[in-house]
Amino acid sequence: MLNVVIVGELYYGAYSSRHEEFRSKNLQQIATLLETLEVLAPTVTTGRVYAQMKATQKRLGKKLPDNDLWTAATAQEHGLVLAHRDKHFETVEGLQQEWW
Repeated sequence: MLNVVIVGELYYGAYSSRHEEFRSKNLQQIATLLETLEVLAPTVTTGRVYAQMKATQKRLGKKLPDNDLWTAATAQEHGLVLAHRDKHFETVEGLQQEWW
């Protein structure tokens, strides 16, 4: 499963490619990936979880990027393990996560 925010980040990376051949190749790879995965869209619950996480981060003096907070909120809402390579997710309490 992928969060729709991650889909946006994948497309952003592809459209940011400097060379047309890489852009086309990357867009095709994204299309192929999306054929095999479910994409989760934000819900009202996602918004509430996001807001709670953001408020907690603010109280702790942490600043997780908004896209990462939306991704973490989606994972938490659906009881999913967030696979990542970003140490800053470790500051999110109660998030099931795995270094990937």
